[in-house]
Amino acid sequence: MCTEGCSRVIAIALYVLAGVSMICNIILFFPDFSTDFSADQITEEARFMGGFIGGGVMVLIPAIHIHLTSSKGCCNNRCGPEGVVEFNLTLFSILLMTASVELMLCLFQMVNGLFGCICGTCAGDKVRGGAGRRIIATLSVG
Repeated sequence: MCTEGCSRVIAIALYVLAGVSMICNIILFFPDFSTDFSADQITEEARFMGGFIGGGVMVLIPAIHIHLTSSKGCCNNRCGPEGVVEFNLTLFSILLMTASVELMLCLFQMVNGLFGCICGTCAGDKVRGGAGRRIIATLSVG
């Protein structure tokens, strides 16, 4: 797979994972899918919005950049209602998993970009086409 094709796949995966992180963090504000909780019953981790800002918005920025460049060729121990701990644990686990996958995809994109810089991209072959071979042939003959 070319580096630009690989970048496009990574960008699309990062869009999906950023969306999942943002949705999970929003759902954390409604423990046990209920709206009748007071603000002090919501954990500090949910209020910090790490899944929305860190796993969502801050991942969207490189995802958009990766997508655009590829198209150009270049739990707190708190008292609360029953079921809230399991609810929060599940959503925080999803946030942890999506952040881990996002980290792996970003690291993979760094390696992909490094290979693109060192070895060149497939776009170079498309741009040069036959003209590059004629120039090389001309130089080797002369």
